[in-house]
Amino acid sequence: MTFLPRRLRARAFTLIELLVVVGIMGLLMALSVPMVASVSESSNLTAAGQTLADQIRLAVQISASRNEVVEVRLVKLSRPAGSTARYRAVQLWTANASGTMVPQEKISLFPGSIAINESPQLSPLLTLPNIQSGTFAQGGASGIPYVAFRVHPSGYFEPEPAAAAKSHLYVTLLPDRLVAASAAPPNYLTVQVSPYTCAPAIYRP
Repeated sequence: MTFLPRRLRARAFTLIELLVVVGIMGLLMALSVPMVASVSESSNLTAAGQTLADQIRLAVQISASRNEVVEVRLVKLSRPAGSTARYRAVQLWTANASGTMVPQEKISLFPGSIAINESPQLSPLLTLPNIQSGTFAQGGASGIPYVAFRVHPSGYFEPEPAAAAKSHLYVTLLPDRLVAASAAPPNYLTVQVSPYTCAPAIYRP
């Protein structure tokens, strides 16, 4: 029988070495969790801003092509159920033959835990004088709160803002954990509406 030299024999890991490797892997995973969460949150924020901007663009297109007024409603919802109701969705409404406003599209939810900040500093559009607000019923639910502005075929924004407020037609979207902030945090997204064409623009730091 031939024996290998001692230095060439296979050497197994000791228990201590295995524990060290497992500990290092656990540490690396723990350090990566905040980074992954931050990337996911940032992606949801971008998607939410795009959802809102796309619906406003669609409202402009429908209004111009059909020569009718389209109402853009920012919808306040509790998600998950039982949580604080915030503006987490958008929906387009138009008038039917009898003049009653009816949904044009289904409610478009913002992804993840993204909502519109309600402070006048970050979302002055929500507090414009004469901004329309109320509640509606849909899908078996009633008393759903909303605020809304209207897009006219000419691009006219209703309610017409005062001259000094024409640059204040915007809302700021934030993750839920920051949505109550009174000043813009590092990670936010703003959607601004043109007072002349109702075209949306997205701003991101």
